[in-house]
Amino acid sequence: IEVEKNRFLSSIEECKSELGRENKLVPQEGSEKIIQEHKI
Repeated sequence: IEVEKNRFLSSIEECKSELGRENKLVPQEGSEKIIQEHKI
C-alpha cells in the first residue's frame, strides 16, 4: 500500500512540476481541473 501511495504522490508531483510553467498563464481553477484530469 505504501509503495502505491508513494508512486501516486510522485506522479502528482510530476504533474505539479509540469503545471508550474502553465500556472503563470492559467488561472488556479484551470490548473486544478488539469490535475484532476491527470488523476484519471
